[in-house]
Amino acid sequence: MPRGDREILKADIEDGYTKLSNLILEVMAISKMNGVQKGICSFILRRTYSWGKKEDRITLNEFAEAIGSSRSYVSTQLKVLAEANVILRIDYSPGKTPLYSFNTRVSEWRKGFVNVKQLHKNITDGLYKCETEGFNKCETLHTEESQEPSAFAGSLKNFKELSSNSSNTGSGSELQEVVRFYQKNVCPSLSPLHFEKLDTWMKDGMERDLIIYVMEKAVMAGAYRFDYIDSTLRNLYTQGVRTKEQALVEEERFKRRGGKNVEQGQSKRGSPTRGRGEHKNYSGAGTNLEGLIISGRGNEAIEPG
Repeated sequence: MPRGDREILKADIEDGYTKLSNLILEVMAISKMNGVQKGICSFILRRTYSWGKKEDRITLNEFAEAIGSSRSYVSTQLKVLAEANVILRIDYSPGKTPLYSFNTRVSEWRKGFVNVKQLHKNITDGLYKCETEGFNKCETLHTEESQEPSAFAGSLKNFKELSSNSSNTGSGSELQEVVRFYQKNVCPSLSPLHFEKLDTWMKDGMERDLIIYVMEKAVMAGAYRFDYIDSTLRNLYTQGVRTKEQALVEEERFKRRGGKNVEQGQSKRGSPTRGRGEHKNYSGAGTNLEGLIISGRGNEAIEPG
């Protein structure tokens, strides 16, 4: 039964609580976000996970009132968070309220928002374990239901296991080179899901140097999300491009044609294995690799000012 403590602003779970992954609390504590940005994230979490869902339509007025800031400043901070992939604007149409979600895949956040190395160290060192006996004797409730951040928290352990399994394949050492390049230049943390995607691309014949080259292009374009790299590889795969040399030839032909694509891959979804029957043989038609990456960034959702 509700105790009514909410009326006197005393927190009590009997008056309602939000089921969140511990990692969200840990990330919010160590993040480099300012007060309004943290307020935006907290309000989105309150409007979503508090009600057992991952997304909700929220107006700019509601954000401003919940955070206690001006509409203009909140709008600016919404843009910053969306561009950094901390929050997601899933749907927006003129005349409709945007649909927002908190991005629980912390590894996809832009560099600088979270000190990932320090966060991993804190988790490994047991910083977040309580030292005194509390209400639950320092026990953490574990259930089969999980939120996505839990995969991120255990990414180092899972990555080692996956690396060990892949090292038995012919492309194991090359895969590790791809992973090292990604962690050094794109994002220090690589989730098990993304690791498996890179592994699949290499097993499907995508050359190590080509994957690294795509990552280099993505970094140069300021596209640090794994989705951009993955979609570019998917487009190249669909067009039959498997090596860096082929990609360079494609880019040169694209430039000679004055920047016009003859053919663009149509497959935008699905795993490389599932789309294997749809890909074309390498035709040398010419491809704008940077354009493929930039087009992926164009789909990123941000709040208009």
